[in-house]
Amino acid sequence: MDYNQELNEDVAGYVTKLFERFQTPDLAYHNLKHTRAVIERANEIAFNYSLDDRVRFIINTAAWFHDSGHLFGPASGHEERSNLIMRGYLKKIKVEEEIIQLIEQCIFATRFPYEPASALDQILCDADSYHLGTEDFLITDNLVKEEFRLRNNYLPVNWDIKTLAMLEEHQFFTPYCRSLLREGKQKNIDFVRSKIQEAGGQ
Repeated sequence: MDYNQELNEDVAGYVTKLFERFQTPDLAYHNLKHTRAVIERANEIAFNYSLDDRVRFIINTAAWFHDSGHLFGPASGHEERSNLIMRGYLKKIKVEEEIIQLIEQCIFATRFPYEPASALDQILCDADSYHLGTEDFLITDNLVKEEFRLRNNYLPVNWDIKTLAMLEEHQFFTPYCRSLLREGKQKNIDFVRSKIQEAGGQ
């Protein structure tokens, strides 16, 4: 199979239409905007590797589908649904089973805490969490919080404490992101820690 630009555009078009048709207002964060950001970051990170078209297709396709499962159910189990959607589409366009399985592995690797098993998994995990090391985190944390509230009809009183624990547990895997985003993530950790202290530890 020729893993060319046309095939990548077919995948992009399919997933874009899925989001445009099924995205709901409660997906304040896990929406088409986030998906496009992950694809952009995945390509940025992948640029630092010598990758052929086949491998780039795996990363791009995993990035496009990785959160599509949010459209059809709760946050829990969305990776499984994302893979079912991805598999159904790629089977239809005759992508080899070996490639589908590698894409599945990438998508499953985005379950937190991340446990990437390959360099491809690492690239997607770092693309998915890239914002944790940038000032965008100040926006995305509020969007994640709002999405949680809309989907669950409540908010944990210790949201910032949970966020801090997540930031401290998280790690970047690719040398590129470790170098580029380490300082930014530490600033975000310090910011959340100061919020908790100002609130009296709540």
